[in-house]
Amino acid sequence: MPPSIDPTPLVAAALRAPSGDNCQPFRYRWDGVHLDVVHIPARTGHVLDSGHHASRLTLGMVAESLVLAGRAVGVHADVALLPAVPGGAWLRATLSRTDVQRDALVDGLIARHTDRRCFTGGAPTDALLAGCKQDEREGVRVCWTSPHALKGWLSAADAALWRAPRVAQDALAWVRFDEQALNRRRDGVSWRNLGLPPPLAAGVAVYQRLPWTLRAGALLGGPALTGAMLRRQLASSAAIVTISTSNDHPNTLVAAGRVAWRVWARLNLGGWGVQPMSMGPILSMATRDGTLPSAIPIRVGRDMLSRVPALRSKLDLEAGDFPVFMLRTGRSEPLDERLRPPRRPLQDVLEWAATR
Repeated sequence: MPPSIDPTPLVAAALRAPSGDNCQPFRYRWDGVHLDVVHIPARTGHVLDSGHHASRLTLGMVAESLVLAGRAVGVHADVALLPAVPGGAWLRATLSRTDVQRDALVDGLIARHTDRRCFTGGAPTDALLAGCKQDEREGVRVCWTSPHALKGWLSAADAALWRAPRVAQDALAWVRFDEQALNRRRDGVSWRNLGLPPPLAAGVAVYQRLPWTLRAGALLGGPALTGAMLRRQLASSAAIVTISTSNDHPNTLVAAGRVAWRVWARLNLGGWGVQPMSMGPILSMATRDGTLPSAIPIRVGRDMLSRVPALRSKLDLEAGDFPVFMLRTGRSEPLDERLRPPRRPLQDVLEWAATR
C-alpha cells in the first residue's frame, strides 16, 4: 500500500491564493484520495460577485497553487472543475504520488503579494513582462501596455466606486482598523495596506461606522482624492497587465485565474510590485452576462461595457477577446511583512472526512 498523502502543504498554499478583499471564499475537504474545494457563500456576498466572476478567478488561483505546491513535494494534483453550486464543492483535486517536480514559480507561493504603494518605475518593454507570455494557455491571453494608455478606462472604474455606494459598503466590511480583530479573524485587509492618504483613511474609518457619510464624502471631494491617488499610482508604474479570454465559458474564467496567478507570482519574484485593478472587468462581465445586481446602477455597468471595444484596440486584442483581470505593476521596494494580509488557520478550513 502506498504511503498516505498529507494534504496540508497543498491547502496551506491554496490559502495564500488572492481573493477579493482577502475574503478567502473556500474551504477544503480531504477523504484520503480527493481534496474538494468547497465554496463558502457567506464569504462571497460582495455585490461585485453576484455572477461569481471573482470567485471563479480565485478558484483558478487556488487550483494553480494546489498544482504547484503538490509538484514540489512529489504529489500530483489532478484538478477537475465541478458545477459551481453555492455551498458545494467547485473543484476536486485527486492526489497521487509522483516524482518531485519543482516549477520555477513555486517560490511565488510565498513571495506573491499585493502592493498598493507607488512603484519605482520600469517600462512596458522590460523582459520580465515579455516572460509573462509563456503563461498563456488555450483561450487565455496576456497583454500589457503603458499606464497612460489606459488612464481613461481606469479613471472610469475608479469613479464607479462613488457611483455605486453598495460596492464601497461591501468592500469596507473587510477593512480592519482594529489590529487585534485582524489577527483574531485572520481575514480581510488592514487599513494600513490600502495605501490611503490620511484624509481618505480617516474618511474610510468614519464611513465604516456611518455608511450614510459616503454621499457627503462624494460631495466633499472624495472622488478628487481617489482620482489623484490613482494618477500617482499610475505615474509610478511600468505597465497595466491584462488577462483576456476568447470566450465567456465559466471554465475559461477559471483558467484565466490560473494564468493570472502565474503572471502575478512571476512579477513579484522579479522584484516588481503588483496591485489588481479589476473593478472595470468585473463590472463589464456582469453587465455582459446579465448578472449585474440591482444594487449597482445599470448605467455604471453599461458605461464600463461600452468602453471595452476601445480597450481592445489599445491592448491589440482580437474582436472576441474580453478583459477579465487587470493589474498594475512596476519595480518595487520590498513590502513590510506586517502589511501582508493574514490567512485563516488550517484547522478552520481543512476538514478531514472519513478516509477511503
